[in-house]
Amino acid sequence: MDKQLWTIADKLRGSSTQGERIILVTSITLVQYHDEKNLQSLLQSLDFSKEKFKRQVIIAAKELGVEIPGVLEELDFILEKLEMKVLQELLFNTLEYFKTSTSQDLFEAFIKTSEINSGKNGGENSTPDSVNKLALKVLNVSREESFLDPSCGYGNAIVNLLKDNPSQKIVGQEINLLVSEVTTVRTLLFGSTNTSIKTGDVLREPKYTNNGKLERFDTIYTTAPMGMKMRSTEIFKEDTYNRFLYGVPPKSTADWGFISNGISSLTNNGRAVFLTNAGALFRGGAEKKIRQRILDFDLVEAVILLAPGLLSTTTIPTVLLIINKKKSETRKNKVLMINVEEIVSKDKQNFLSDENIQFIYDLYSKNQGVDQVSKIVDLSDIKDGDLLPSRYVFNTEMKVEGLGTLRFNLEKMNQISTVELGKISEIKRGFNLTSKDESENGIYRVIKISDVQGGKIDFEHLSRCNVKKNTKIDNFLVKKGDVIISTRGMNIKIAVISEDVKNVILSQNFNSIHLNEKIDPTWLKMFLESPVGQYQLELNAAGTVVRLLQTEAIKALKIPITSLEKQKEIISIYEKESEKIYNEIEKLQIQIKNKKLEMFNSMGLEETFEILEK
Repeated sequence: MDKQLWTIADKLRGSSTQGERIILVTSITLVQYHDEKNLQSLLQSLDFSKEKFKRQVIIAAKELGVEIPGVLEELDFILEKLEMKVLQELLFNTLEYFKTSTSQDLFEAFIKTSEINSGKNGGENSTPDSVNKLALKVLNVSREESFLDPSCGYGNAIVNLLKDNPSQKIVGQEINLLVSEVTTVRTLLFGSTNTSIKTGDVLREPKYTNNGKLERFDTIYTTAPMGMKMRSTEIFKEDTYNRFLYGVPPKSTADWGFISNGISSLTNNGRAVFLTNAGALFRGGAEKKIRQRILDFDLVEAVILLAPGLLSTTTIPTVLLIINKKKSETRKNKVLMINVEEIVSKDKQNFLSDENIQFIYDLYSKNQGVDQVSKIVDLSDIKDGDLLPSRYVFNTEMKVEGLGTLRFNLEKMNQISTVELGKISEIKRGFNLTSKDESENGIYRVIKISDVQGGKIDFEHLSRCNVKKNTKIDNFLVKKGDVIISTRGMNIKIAVISEDVKNVILSQNFNSIHLNEKIDPTWLKMFLESPVGQYQLELNAAGTVVRLLQTEAIKALKIPITSLEKQKEIISIYEKESEKIYNEIEKLQIQIKNKKLEMFNSMGLEETFEILEK
């Protein structure tokens, strides 16, 4: 942005909020777009006033056919508290800017240097430009196709289309009245002739209807609010447009409500791209059923797992879910999984460079499997409706503590005779402990994450708790021989209950594994701590910021099959040999300490200190 505009914008920060600055800039650009002489005439008039400026905004909106009652009402409030001198200085600086630039340039420059471009202004959809470019490149909207963004925010995706084709048929909907009106003005500045921005809650009342029927679109791209909670699910159950035929989303998150609405708003040959959080692709319950039904209709063409940190409002992993109601023959009954978590460019905020975008697009358009990056997965191989690409596209390299960076031979791993852990054990979740449950005199002792260090459980210092009378406590009690494994966090902790315990339960951050008589608990622990075990745990865990190991993922772990006698023999040999080594290490450490003391004595320091505790 021009230095003068940056200066005045900086002054405005002290007297107005981000949203108010957007309203001011919208009003100024509207007046300038209507008549380039108006601002100059206004400032040169002897009776310049705030009221006169607002009158020009009203005239511009009316003559341009733009209805912005919300903006005008907000402008009243802003002008009331804004000093006349600040308004005049702002207008003088914008006039200077307009000598070499247009009203559209001003608006876009302000957008790019303000927080709304990164989504910090009240949660409105303001997806970064590089992500929009990738999504629209994948969507490949032709000039003749209609386009819908049902959660359009400030219209970043919409203006990307208008740059190439101002006459594109576009409809956007935004729940926030002020945001939708600002977006309407923004599209006008791009010369749009066939764009309509509507206001309303799209889940409750889609505004793109004709004679009581939902209007359908050739293409859709949207970033819906991620993880938005619902007060009830009645709006899904009572929907008159039958948009949620794939299932009723849970109250805990409306992610699949927005996606289902989008799919139902497509024509029979339509295509859509949804930017959503990775959790929406693997969570269980109602969402799993919805995903499975959408897969049964063969609507999912591809899923692209993006690098974290592309959205400044969240560090959670995000994905592009690509829907196609008319797949090509080569893509039918398959899903292209693309994992580009590592493809990103660094600046103050992570972004996708033009080279990054082209690389990802080529993976999608060529529809090919590329080692460690993409894979074509048959629908029959997708279990539990799990659409997370990292489940199917593996990085064969991993750092293992104490061994360094390893490369795994998947072919050799698959040749090992194994059995799924869930088939040889009973796996239970930990108890959902709250602070109200904890009590110094509680009946039960609780194993928490901090109680497990170095594979050992500190039984002496476990906290205590009580539970409600109707709690089925047997589901949470552990006993000798159980293996416990942590389910949250970047470092997975594993330990064996090696002694007889009474009234000991696990916290919610653990699962217990009760093995059948053919598997030694220590053998299982040693395998899970091996490079192959750690690699499996890494692949099966979900999430990037907070790793989550679900019960189903633990059940799916593949454990090598060998006799109990062989297991015990391996354990015995290792423990005996390792004990000898640790004893030697201890002796060497004592020798090092004695050598240090001899050195200190030779320095004449022997009487300056005494060792109180060894």
